[in-house]
Amino acid sequence: MLLNAGFPCGQCVNKFGVRKMGICAGFLASTGLILSFFATSIPYLITTVGVVTGFGLSLGYVSITTSVGEHFNGKARFVALSFVASGSGCGAMAFPFLLDTLIQTYGWRGCLLIVGGLMGNMICFFAVCQPQLVDKSYYSPGLLETEGMSQQTQHNQQICENRNSAMNGSGTFIPKQQRPSIEKLRLLSRNSPFIVFIIAVCCTLPAYDSTLIYLIEFFKTKSFANKEALLLYFFMNVGNTTGRHFVVPGFVDTHIHASQYPNCGKCLDVGMLSWLHKYTIPTEAKFAELEFARKKYWKVVTRVIKNGTTTASYLATIYTDSTLELCDIIQSVGQRAIVGKVNMDQNSLDFYTEKTVTSVEETIRYIQEVARRKYTHIKPCITPRFAGNCSMELMTQLGQIAQSGKLHVQTHLAETREECDMVRKLFPENRSYTDIYNDAGLLTQKTVLAHGIHLTSEERKLIRLRHSGISHCPNSNIAIRSGLLDVRTCLDENISVGLGTDISGGYSSSILNAMRAAICTSNTIAIQTNLEYRPLDYKDVFQMATLGGAKVLDMDDVIGNFEVGKEFDALLIDPAVDGGPIDVFEDDTIEDIVQKFIFLGDDRNILRVFVSGNNILENLIKKSSEA
Repeated sequence: MLLNAGFPCGQCVNKFGVRKMGICAGFLASTGLILSFFATSIPYLITTVGVVTGFGLSLGYVSITTSVGEHFNGKARFVALSFVASGSGCGAMAFPFLLDTLIQTYGWRGCLLIVGGLMGNMICFFAVCQPQLVDKSYYSPGLLETEGMSQQTQHNQQICENRNSAMNGSGTFIPKQQRPSIEKLRLLSRNSPFIVFIIAVCCTLPAYDSTLIYLIEFFKTKSFANKEALLLYFFMNVGNTTGRHFVVPGFVDTHIHASQYPNCGKCLDVGMLSWLHKYTIPTEAKFAELEFARKKYWKVVTRVIKNGTTTASYLATIYTDSTLELCDIIQSVGQRAIVGKVNMDQNSLDFYTEKTVTSVEETIRYIQEVARRKYTHIKPCITPRFAGNCSMELMTQLGQIAQSGKLHVQTHLAETREECDMVRKLFPENRSYTDIYNDAGLLTQKTVLAHGIHLTSEERKLIRLRHSGISHCPNSNIAIRSGLLDVRTCLDENISVGLGTDISGGYSSSILNAMRAAICTSNTIAIQTNLEYRPLDYKDVFQMATLGGAKVLDMDDVIGNFEVGKEFDALLIDPAVDGGPIDVFEDDTIEDIVQKFIFLGDDRNILRVFVSGNNILENLIKKSSEA
């Protein structure tokens, strides 16, 4: 609207004058932004900002340009028009930082309200504008009609015409009825302010729109209309991007042990069950001390956000108070999360085993405390560690709590063959490992089952029937030699599959690493099977890292992609950041660059991390500097 409303705006200014139309422009531009404060949909924003504010800005631009012609002469007019056309550059440099500060402080709605107030200043500026005696022959000598003019106006025009008649060269006055059309164009071509205006616009607009063009093309690949892409660019503070920056949905980590982060990258010399007793449980036991827990939880949350994880399904420890410390840290930086207090009442080390009654009571206290603290994007989660560590009595009571409160559930399932044998011996009355959770009421649409490597076809059918999801943790599966999950089979059977880092069984807290490991795992299965097997590609793992993970967490109505109505959880990516791991070449397509980011990228390429439109990476940096 800003660029397409020039003709009607010019007609309005010509008919009603600069002062009146300038006041009207300020009113429209301000009103459109203020009304956007109440926006509830994309069409609403298109109407208020796109149409109302857009027309107001266009009207104001024409009024200001015309005003320059009225108030300046000679070289002063030349300079003034240059500033009108392309500005001084100061505003272009300062305003993005101002908008960023306003959005972080007041949110995008508050930012629109404040900017709307600033736009309203145009009303004051044009209100004090005084009409000037205009030498209109400068723009179109002799084209003025005298019919309906006052005697004073006709007298002023005659003065201008007489003065121009006395001029030589391009200033010679030619009466309207004698001037051919070619002469009008010749006079216009000698109008230096007009020429500089055209040059400035031609130079400015491509630079102004170039970044938008790239983002529009990217969002169109995500089924976005052009206008919706533009609105996302502006309202959600994507920022001033250059080169080949792009935006992707935020990564979803569907399985991560926050309390195991101190062991990340070490202690991988034994299998899973031995690993639990030798390394993991002694480390988790240290989290009973709150100061220790606070420092370690801050480290892990910091790391996963830097790696682009906007939503995480965290497993904490059996300690309620330190689990709440984890929630407080997540809340302070603005990450989206599901957080579970771990439950286990059997087959663990004595110093890290709960009584059944205590485990249930502490779980209820944890859920109630999370509700009382009113976290923004944090939900409590029922977290029986795995069937081998929990009695049927405990799991049944946890299932009742989960179903009565419609809570998420997360646990482990069929990670290793040794574990499966252990569980079968503990629960001989159940038909399968998965059937144990089903009997306990723990299999729901909100259930996340980590690993699921050694499942039978009947177990997968039961998981699909209950609409539960699987968290694929390929790094951990390989690092502690648990096995290879056939994700392609799960997807073909319509089971939701997301990605998990599973630290510290997995040695990396990056979902990018999980994507690569998932492809390598699938390729390995393909090598071992036959040529007809269809391994995962970069598109499959990207979907698992975003929308697939959201489906596993039963959050796909809120996050996972850029569908209209969902919250803006996103990453701003610079594939060619200075000192980064990626080289981008001239013939690389958008698809090529996205692939390079998935296979080669790391936290250096992630410039901004958004949760619900807020740049939480910036929040994290601020809090880190204050610590």
